[in-house]
Amino acid sequence: MFLFNKKQVMTNEEKILGYLKKAIPSSKINGNGVYLSKYKLTIEPHIGKIDNNSLAKVVDLFFNIKHELFCESFIESATGIGKNLEEAFQQCVDHFLVGPLYVIKNCISGKSNENFETTFLGKRKGWQLFQGSIQGIRDEEEKKYIRIWSIIGEKAKARLGNKKIYWIKIYIGKFSNGEIISKCRINGVYNNEISDDISEYIKTWKGNRDIYSLKQYFLIKQHSETYSEYEFSEETVKEFTKRAVKVLGVCNSEEKLREVNDDIYKITGDLNLAYEIKSFIPEMLCELVFSNVKYGDRISIIKDNNRSLEFYKNQFTSYYWIYSELANNYYHSNVLEEEIKTIILLSSSYEVINNALDTGTKIQDLKNLEITLYAFKEYIPA
Repeated sequence: MFLFNKKQVMTNEEKILGYLKKAIPSSKINGNGVYLSKYKLTIEPHIGKIDNNSLAKVVDLFFNIKHELFCESFIESATGIGKNLEEAFQQCVDHFLVGPLYVIKNCISGKSNENFETTFLGKRKGWQLFQGSIQGIRDEEEKKYIRIWSIIGEKAKARLGNKKIYWIKIYIGKFSNGEIISKCRINGVYNNEISDDISEYIKTWKGNRDIYSLKQYFLIKQHSETYSEYEFSEETVKEFTKRAVKVLGVCNSEEKLREVNDDIYKITGDLNLAYEIKSFIPEMLCELVFSNVKYGDRISIIKDNNRSLEFYKNQFTSYYWIYSELANNYYHSNVLEEEIKTIILLSSSYEVINNALDTGTKIQDLKNLEITLYAFKEYIPA
């Protein structure tokens, strides 16, 4: 009697790991990821979506990138199209290698394109810019007149706070019917103002063709000598947020309003973070509920003697950590309807929206809605 070993069928995840390992010299598969020892970098691919209904296979992959540089979740997406899944997976990997990974490796190696300085809360901040190549255009002559950083650079710099890393992703689509799509994401968050600037810039292009679809990545790293380490991790801030929602969700009386600051301070043990969580959650939840409003990315904080400080949301280390946790709970119905109603009544944005609707303004016509908050005298953003 002869026994034959059946050929082991590889899972889709194993195939993707194999493509990554083959494409990246000296890498090795380690558990659910690929490890690049030269860079001390781990890449964990995850399948987001597979579309088997079309003639071509369409795949969305997410790459979770882990390195000591990154103090928060660093996840990049890629879409691949092929006549079979293998081709689609391979295309996703190729896009990831020439886009995000190229910039990340340069950052870890210190191969910067530019050095510059900003100030935050009166303190000097030093930065290195790492610029990726333009994906989607092979003609070097066409690339010469496409200067994305020259358009977005100053506004991107203005949005830098104290984080160690800022990650900017640009997508541009220009089509023969005149339609223009422009998207700027900073640390994964869509930025309306910079996206609109890019859209205006695209209209000036004088290339050899009418159709473009391109991406470009930028990574901005703060110098170690100007970086001040943030006291709390992303996971800790998200856990505080989850608990604070339950406190704010029952804040429906004068007595509870008086106690809410102390109640959230008991969760965080830090007055500054307690203030941010208590103040940001109502505004964020209002933004999630009234999603047709076009919100700005500035926050005015009024302190003693009506002194107003202006910030961009990206400049708060905690802001999008809080938002990410709140949005995840909101979309998964983990925030009760009664809690939502109670919390958004605490927001300044809701009052503005409600007043506008009372005067007959359509909700989709509300644009660049900014946030104004009142803070205690000793509050210091971080």
